[in-house]
Amino acid sequence: MFRILLAGAITFASLAPAFAAEKVTVPANRTSGISSFIHYNGDMCRGGAIPNLRVGKKPKHGKLTFKTVMTKLGPGRCKGVPVKAMAAYYTPDRGFRGKDAFSVSYTHDLYEGAAGIGSTSYSFDITVK
Repeated sequence: MFRILLAGAITFASLAPAFAAEKVTVPANRTSGISSFIHYNGDMCRGGAIPNLRVGKKPKHGKLTFKTVMTKLGPGRCKGVPVKAMAAYYTPDRGFRGKDAFSVSYTHDLYEGAAGIGSTSYSFDITVK
């Protein structure tokens, strides 16, 4: 799942709802990629600043880590263009199976070259099987 943040000349749009927790199922005893976050300019089809993620609400039964990754943009005019993204990975505690939850948040420019800053947060409900 990718969180795509489009930085245009005037507007900023988040294509994923920030109010609903995303439900994700992961295997026990393994690190799993949960989501990737991308900031890019849709007019020029180029990557922007890599989002600086931080843990909002910590998971109770595991840990959350972040890593810069290369990915390609999805549907639309910029499809297939490679960009850098920040990915969130969840590792459940050894032997844990059940429910966990956490949130990821970060600040970002409202749009490319903006003086203003916005804040975004995403919540995840995790089922470890």
